[in-house]
Amino acid sequence: MQRFDSGIIAVLLLLGGCAPHGATPARAAAGDASPDTLNVADAAIAGGDPAMALSVSQSVLANDPNNPDALVHEGNAFYALGRCPSAEAVYRAAIAHGAKAAAQIGLGRCLLKTDPAAAAASFAQAVADDPTDAAALDDLGIARDLQGDFAGAVDPYRRALQADPGDVSAEVNLGLSLALSGNGPAALQYLGPLAVGHGATPKIREDYAAALVADGRDQEAQQVLGVDLPPDQVVSAMSGFASVIAHAQRPVAPLPAIKQFPAVAVPRSATRPVAVAAAVTPAPMPVRAAPPQADPPAGQTAGSAVQFAALNSPIEAERAWRHLQDSAPALFKGRMPEIEPAQVKGRTFYRLRLGGFPGKAAAARFCGEVLASGSACTPADF
Repeated sequence: MQRFDSGIIAVLLLLGGCAPHGATPARAAAGDASPDTLNVADAAIAGGDPAMALSVSQSVLANDPNNPDALVHEGNAFYALGRCPSAEAVYRAAIAHGAKAAAQIGLGRCLLKTDPAAAAASFAQAVADDPTDAAALDDLGIARDLQGDFAGAVDPYRRALQADPGDVSAEVNLGLSLALSGNGPAALQYLGPLAVGHGATPKIREDYAAALVADGRDQEAQQVLGVDLPPDQVVSAMSGFASVIAHAQRPVAPLPAIKQFPAVAVPRSATRPVAVAAAVTPAPMPVRAAPPQADPPAGQTAGSAVQFAALNSPIEAERAWRHLQDSAPALFKGRMPEIEPAQVKGRTFYRLRLGGFPGKAAAARFCGEVLASGSACTPADF
């Protein structure tokens, strides 16, 4: 297997790994002993009190030290507290006493960041115990991705979507694995709609940009990254994507998608990136926090906004706006931009936005049209 930067893969994936504040492994099936008490432990973790969950599960184990369900709940509590070494030991004890998928998933998640091969073996056993467990299938795909086996990750993600069509984590990770295994068009079919949908996040847009790089569309990837990142971080992200993709394994054979989405039509644009300077600089536009809310664009009312880029200066934002007007006159005719200063880690950046949309759905539709014209756009819920 070729070498690659697994740290970059970990950043791109929607991970289920061991974290101090919370993701919880799948709960154990109810056992014969103290199910009501163990339900209290589940509720405590869900309510953000894993210390109480630990106390509850240990109270059951004091009277029944080999109770597999109680051991799984104790492991879940240690996991939620960020104490993975303790959680690993307890999950192994639960497995030794007959616990199945829930204990294997918990063990795998604790191993994921330190030993993805061992984590994959644990998730595979959980899938063998329950072939329809979407969480186990998603985690198996993640473990394979972290080993650089992008093609091998595709099948468990697809099966996770079969088991749970609403599993956004599996959907995003599937798109990334398809991109890194050489199936750029299929990856964009998954990630494109997610990147402009209501639930779009900087993380999803970053994965969409990685898929664009994998498909040879670097200029569009830079524009997408520029929505959330300052220029120096865009350069760093592009370099990291290129490094991973250069060492990715050969493509998997095309497979029919479990869940079909309309492709986002983003052409291979020959236009300049939005941050490229114009040959002649007209008089600058004023930097303002927002347009007057009583005077939205024609046919719209004040409400949601979209963002095109975050740039180093108002002048760069102005140039980017003029580029947008030049590249899609019909979309931007008569519209006034918002150039908003924002502090990020002690530095000031200028967000180029357009407001006045009646709601999130209208903003998302407009972004779809902008993407189709070859420029970056995202609903501005931040």
